[in-house]
Amino acid sequence: MIRGISGFTIIDGGYPADLPLVLDSIRRLGLSPADARAMLITHAHTDHTGAAQYFSDEFGTPILSSPGEHNSLLGREKYQVTVVSALPYLWRPAVFSWAIHAVRAGGTAPNSISAAEVWTEERLRELPGSPLPVMTPGHTAYHLPGLGVLVSGDALVTGHAISGLGGPQMLHRMFHHDLKGARSALDLIAAVDATVLLPGHGPGLMGTPAALVAATTR
Repeated sequence: MIRGISGFTIIDGGYPADLPLVLDSIRRLGLSPADARAMLITHAHTDHTGAAQYFSDEFGTPILSSPGEHNSLLGREKYQVTVVSALPYLWRPAVFSWAIHAVRAGGTAPNSISAAEVWTEERLRELPGSPLPVMTPGHTAYHLPGLGVLVSGDALVTGHAISGLGGPQMLHRMFHHDLKGARSALDLIAAVDATVLLPGHGPGLMGTPAALVAATTR
C-alpha cells in the first residue's frame, strides 16, 4: 500500500481467501479500506487478484491493469499454472503443500472483474505514490520514484513456498508460460533507479535492482 494525503494505492490483492488479511493490514495502518484510490494489478494470476472483486463491489475501488492483463481480469483469457503443468513436480512435498494451499485459498477460481479498467500513465501519476509502470513480458512492475521503491510483482521475487532459496530469484519455470520472456524481463528490472525491492513473493530487500538482478538465481 502507498499512502498519500487523500487515500492510498494498493498493489495486488492476494488469493481470494487472503481478503481478511488484506483488510486487517489496511486497518492496522490506521486506514479505511474505503479510502483506496485504486488497486493496481501486476498480473492477473489469482494469487494477486483475490481481493479485487470485493474492493470493486464494496467500495467502487478502480481495479487497474496494463492493456495486456485486461482480458485476463475480465475472465476472457487465463494464463496460469495448471494441474497438468504442475503434475511433474507434485512428488516434491513443498510443491504438493503449495498446491493444496492454492486450491483451498481459491487459486483455481476464475477472474471475472467486470469493472476492471486499463490504466493510463496520466491516471497513475494522480494516484498516491505516482507509480510509473515498468512493462515486462506478461507483467507490470511499478516504480515509485519518490520513494526509491520498485514493486516487482512476480518478475523478480525473493522467495516462494516451493523454493528452498532466499534472496533474489525467478519463480520456478512451471509458473512461466514464456520463460524466455520472463528472463528478458530482468534486464528491464535492472534498469530501474531504486534502492528498495518489494516483490510479489518473499521479503523486501534493500539494494539497487541492477545489483539484485546480478545476484538472481534463475
